[in-house]
Amino acid sequence: MTPVLKVLSAAIEEIEERGHNKGAYTCPTGAVCTAGALSVAATGHPVPPESPADMPDGLWDALCVVSELVDSVVVDEDPIERIAEWNDRVSTAPDMVVAVLREAIEKQDSNVIPFPVRDVQAVAA
Repeated sequence: MTPVLKVLSAAIEEIEERGHNKGAYTCPTGAVCTAGALSVAATGHPVPPESPADMPDGLWDALCVVSELVDSVVVDEDPIERIAEWNDRVSTAPDMVVAVLREAIEKQDSNVIPFPVRDVQAVAA
C-alpha cells in the first residue's frame, strides 16, 4: 500500500472513530474535519504542517487528491482551503466525507501500476 493510500484509509477511521468537525481542524470532543483527519492519519496531529515540504509521505498527495474530488467554490490552488470550504458547509455530512475519502482511495488505487513479480529462481537459472 502506498503512503497516500495509507493516509486516506486511516483518515476514514479517524472520521468514523472521532466524529466529523466543522470550522476548525478539531474540537474539544476530538472530532476532526476532513483535512484534520488526513493530518492525524499522517502526523498524529489534526493541524497539518504549513509547508508541503514539512509533510510526511502521503499527506500532501492525499490532500491534493481529495481537493480534486470536492465541489468547492475556492479556486485557490491550496488544497486545504478547497477542502475546508467544502467540509464546513452545512450540507457536508460525515458520510459524505467518508464517501469522498473512499473515492480518493479508488482513484489512487486505479493509478497504481502493478509491476510483474519475477520468479527469482527462474532468473537465476
